Amino acid sequence: MIGRIGFFGREQDALIVGYEIANGWRGRGFATESLRALLSHTDGTVIAETEADHLASRRVMEKAGMDLVDTDGPRVRYALNCAVPSTP
Repeated sequence: MIGRIGFFGREQDALIVGYEIANGWRGRGFATESLRALLSHTDGTVIAETEADHLASRRVMEKAGMDLVDTDGPRVRYALNCAVPSTP
């Protein structure tokens, strides 16, 4: 298994997303690609958190289009308001 990604609950009106990639597979873009794909099929607000000093995970969220919304404490929080494109 390379890793996993998914929704791990709700907080108010937002979905909480989480992901992890196995050590030997990190740094190859799998987390970013997976997060982008998941977000592209999501409607509503999505949030994710990581340790403030976990720069690789923060970069994954930023590359996926998420915005830094909270930096209070040892963890940081990112959010994105997603909208699934309508089909004609």
